[in-house]
Order: sequence, then structure tokens, then C-alpha cells
Amino acid sequence: MGELDLGQDFVGPEALAQFAAAWGRLNHPLIVTRGTVKERYLAAVVDALELRSYKVFSDFTPCPLLSQVERFPKSQLPEFDAIIAIGGGSAFDCAKALKYQWVQALPEGREQVRAQGMPLFMVATTFGSGAEITPFAVIYTDKGKVSLSAPYLAPAACILVPQFGLSVPPAQRAAAGVDCLCQAI
Repeated sequence: MGELDLGQDFVGPEALAQFAAAWGRLNHPLIVTRGTVKERYLAAVVDALELRSYKVFSDFTPCPLLSQVERFPKSQLPEFDAIIAIGGGSAFDCAKALKYQWVQALPEGREQVRAQGMPLFMVATTFGSGAEITPFAVIYTDKGKVSLSAPYLAPAACILVPQFGLSVPPAQRAAAGVDCLCQAI
């Protein structure tokens, strides 16, 4: 079994600027984020990455449902040059599920290879589960949890801005810390 490429990490107060310098300009990404995370951090990410054109998908709940992911028209996905998820596990799982569905819907060939190569970028606002670096996602159906796994779901880059994580409510930070500890055990 080959080694899994987990992408690049950009960590620290200047992580967004470092990411922008390393990856260059994105032309038209899909941004997956919701709720207070969207309100708090979307503008900072858009400004730091100097995005002029982008679309936001926020029609999902914590523990995203397959039906919510399916509401996003797959026909729109080819117009994006990247998927950026801002938030925690729910946003990351939703972004990965969007990409997974898109790739699975394409016939084998050039377009499927291009879809697999569309980069996923994760901007973490909580630090706990490690979802920002893994090629796995969890989506919920009426029958329970469904796990998705594919090498192309591994993010191309993870961006950790400490101020984002420190600005969440103390109870959420504590829960993320316990989650991190549990994942490490």
C-alpha cells in the first residue's frame, strides 16, 4: 500500500497569507461554510485570498445529511477550480461529500480525472477530530451514518489560524480539545 499524501499545512497567524503565496490565485472556488463560522470568518478568508469570484454553499446542518449534499447541483461543480471548507468537521465532511458525489457521477475518463484533481482546502476553526487532514467523510442518511473514503478526498492543504480556534466559545473549545485527545488515544 502506498503512502497517503496528506497535503500541506499552513499554521500560524499568517497562515492564510502563506497559503495564498504558495498556491497562487484561485479563480472561482466553491466555499462550504455555515452559521456563525460563515459570519465570523468568510470575509477574512475571501480578503486574505483576494477572491474576486466565488460561490458559498451553506445549506447543511451539523452532521450533514446526504439529502442536503444532493441539493447542490452537480452540474455546477465543473465551474469551480477548488473547494474551500471553512469550519470544523461538518463543513469538511460536506465539502468532501460534494466532491465525492461529483467524481462518482462522472463516467471514467478525462473529466473524472480532472474532478479527482480539483483541490480541497480546509480552513479549520475548531481543532479536534483531524477531519481537516484525512481522506474520510461521514454523511448521515435516514438509515444512519455513511462513511466515505477515497484518496482524492485528502485535502491539498490545511490552514490553521490560531485566532479562529481561540475565538469559538469556551465550551466548544473544550469539546474540541477532548475530541483531539480521544482521537490521539
